[in-house]
Amino acid sequence: MIPKVRIFVPQISKIRITETKTEFEALLVEAKCIRELAPKYNSRLTDDRSPLYVVVTDEKFPRVLSVRKTDLESYEARDVYGPFLSGETVRRILKIARRLFPYCNQKRTVLARTVLFGRRTCFYRHLGLCPGVCSGEISRLRYLSIIKKLEQFLSGDFAGLKLKLENEMRLAAKRKDYEKAAAARDAVGALTSLSLAGEQEEESAVTPKEREKELIKLLNKLGLSVRKNSLRIEGFDVSNLSGRLATAAMVVFVGGIKVASEYRHFRITGKFTPDDPRMISEAVGRRMMHPEWGKPDLIVIDGGGPQLSSIFLSEKIPYLGLAKSPDRLIIPTNNRFKTPEVSSRDLGFQLLQQVRDEAHRFSRRLHLKLRSRVLVG
Repeated sequence: MIPKVRIFVPQISKIRITETKTEFEALLVEAKCIRELAPKYNSRLTDDRSPLYVVVTDEKFPRVLSVRKTDLESYEARDVYGPFLSGETVRRILKIARRLFPYCNQKRTVLARTVLFGRRTCFYRHLGLCPGVCSGEISRLRYLSIIKKLEQFLSGDFAGLKLKLENEMRLAAKRKDYEKAAAARDAVGALTSLSLAGEQEEESAVTPKEREKELIKLLNKLGLSVRKNSLRIEGFDVSNLSGRLATAAMVVFVGGIKVASEYRHFRITGKFTPDDPRMISEAVGRRMMHPEWGKPDLIVIDGGGPQLSSIFLSEKIPYLGLAKSPDRLIIPTNNRFKTPEVSSRDLGFQLLQQVRDEAHRFSRRLHLKLRSRVLVG
């Protein structure tokens, strides 16, 4: 036994295990515990000058910065997260955090000049990673609402944050604030994907073919008869900004594996305002005009009953919806829809989530590209 271990083991009076779904979540919880408890045997993280911290500054419009321990006192901090020994870990955390909850980290002098003289939006605004603080497009109240959710994320409270976002999404939809509802929906989806990624890491020995096998079992159990051994699954999703710059995407999985060369984008041509069902209907209808692409064995739609009821297929092709918050299957049956109970650990269900999330990612890719052209122009 290592001498130091021989010394500190007898000093243990209690052991508490905190279970997390992902390694990412574990990093945040570990950093929080080290900061709050300052364990004396974690000398590399509590005494060394090298650890990094994530600082949320205490300013009118808080910035989110990566700061060395020696520089912590230079900032008036609203919140501090860490220590993190690896710079790569901090970059990874902030990269994911900023996609979910866009923030501004322009220097105060730049923001002051913006208020006085005005300026064009920053580069990060065009990427959707800044909510428009530097260009005066967001109020302080709304920006602080984003920062509070970001702080909850950095604290590792994924479950509480997901619940808050789901409530926010429902309220925004009720008020017809579709842009805010869509942002909350996307954040919930991303948090779900993070959790799913952790489960998939645990089951990394499972092959795509095994996932597909389990999916075939699940589909047959649900009455969607599929007999092939290698399925062609096509996933569809739409992206729009209050009905404007609407795009749709089709992604393809064969044998449980992505086939990116067969992905397709669609510019929605109908003037639907925000009407996801009609947009999905247009995308699927246009896809069916291309028999040369091959025939799908299963169609997966990002959405529920309204989206599914908009689909009209001339051929008998099984299709289903995957709704969010929480993730659940929607199956069309006899002009009605049923929501069967399926475990989130079901490998077939996880494959459907993967198809849905990939369709969402690919749809947003073209939509964001169009938005950036409009902003730059």
